[in-house]
Amino acid sequence: MAQGTVAARLLWRDSSYTFYRTSRAVSQLGANISSLAYPLLILSLNGSAVQAGAVGTCVALGRLSFQLYGGHLADRFDPRRLMVNMDALRVVTVGSIPIAGALDRLTFWHVLAVALISGAAGSISSSGDMVLLRALLPSNLFALATSQGQVAAGTSALLGPLLGGALYSADRMLPFIIDASSFAVAAVLLITLPGHHRLAADRKPADGRVADRRVTAGLRWLWTQKDLVLTLMFGSVFNLVGIAAGVAAIVIMKLHGVSSGVIGIVIACDGAAVIVGALTARWIITWSPMRLLLTCGFVWVGSLAAIATAPSSPWVIGAAISLMSLIAPATGVLMSQQLRDRAPENIFGRVTAAQRLLAASLMMAGPLLAGVLTTAVGPTYLWLCLAAICLVTTVGTTGPHLLSRRAAATAPLDKTIVTTGQER
Repeated sequence: MAQGTVAARLLWRDSSYTFYRTSRAVSQLGANISSLAYPLLILSLNGSAVQAGAVGTCVALGRLSFQLYGGHLADRFDPRRLMVNMDALRVVTVGSIPIAGALDRLTFWHVLAVALISGAAGSISSSGDMVLLRALLPSNLFALATSQGQVAAGTSALLGPLLGGALYSADRMLPFIIDASSFAVAAVLLITLPGHHRLAADRKPADGRVADRRVTAGLRWLWTQKDLVLTLMFGSVFNLVGIAAGVAAIVIMKLHGVSSGVIGIVIACDGAAVIVGALTARWIITWSPMRLLLTCGFVWVGSLAAIATAPSSPWVIGAAISLMSLIAPATGVLMSQQLRDRAPENIFGRVTAAQRLLAASLMMAGPLLAGVLTTAVGPTYLWLCLAAICLVTTVGTTGPHLLSRRAAATAPLDKTIVTTGQER
């Protein structure tokens, strides 16, 4: 733990990293402030609930549609400049909302277009983010920096909606003014980044081969790494279950008459657990990957099964989901570190983009899964179904690793290799 503290101090003494991390934290906080305001704004324009929900869908659609292309751009061009351009684009698009509002020209379609562009720009920026972080830091500090990024993301996700609600109550355009300003500040911090590493626009592999220009290069490389594919499958399914569990918890508690204030406390506890889990992730990932995945898997299975004993109790739900959130961030840090150490530099942006695309692809079905299971089987069996999904996934993704290790340990030595001097 002492070594981790020393590493953290060294990291924050690096002015390049400090500028980088501050830039990303400011940008994330601004985005979370406006995320609550978007549906409220649509409703204030006499929009329907469906239209209000469409804004969030457009953000997600923009992110997914440009994920692989963003990784391609991050591999081809200077990631710092790419991120600055995306922040500048979001300054203009998000800033157009209060301008249109002041001119009384704001429409549903205008807000929808802003949400779509913001989602796409955020996706491209996130790919440049990882490439720049890899360039700024050595491998032994990458996991620490990634865990600190999760802490910043969790904190902004916790504080952003609270600030967004308060600002919207004062003036409905304030959240968007703050959001646009946050992107401007983030861009300035990146422009003035001291000692930044400018990456060549046409980087080539270290072994002299022709650089792979295909947008799908990251997906193709991932497919050749069977152990990473299994870890990615584990994370993707657990992301799906995590989203489904969160939505189901809110719906079930509300249907059983739990007050909105208590539900808010449960959700806040979950957010706080994510932050604590991110803080401890850099120590947890010192475990072997198999030990980490098995621990995470069985903690989730046990927690979800425990909720089934009191399926609508806010205190049981809050304690179980918080326990799940304590261990989950470490799996994300582990995956990021493995990609950083193993992915070729010239396709690293596309590899991380492919990993994020695959990890997020199932998450979109989470709310639907929660709704279907709640309606079809009821609260008790819903939690048991989610526990069963986690159990099958844990066994299915760790089993091949354990079997291959056992086979390697019991395999006889090759007699053609172990020879004596006379035999030669």
